[in-house]
Amino acid sequence: IAMTAPVYMTTKNGKNTMEFVLPSIYSEKNAVEPIDDDIEVYLSKPGYYAAMRFGGYSNSEKVKKHHDLLMKKLLENLGCAVNYKKSKNV
Repeated sequence: IAMTAPVYMTTKNGKNTMEFVLPSIYSEKNAVEPIDDDIEVYLSKPGYYAAMRFGGYSNSEKVKKHHDLLMKKLLENLGCAVNYKKSKNV
């Protein structure tokens, strides 16, 4: 998988999670079976999403800064308020 594949990083209840988005040629049926019990392959719910790319390590200040910028850009480009529901990936 290319290093440019989307990655979602979260922290919940002190536990860090990293999710990799597999290319569309993979499915739950043909993805390699993980050898670690802490790794799972699953199909996520389809939908429309907005994302912003930024480099380096993440921290709460950097996430907030880019989140606010993303919301501002969505408002400017869509011409309306964005219905934002915090997901596990923010």
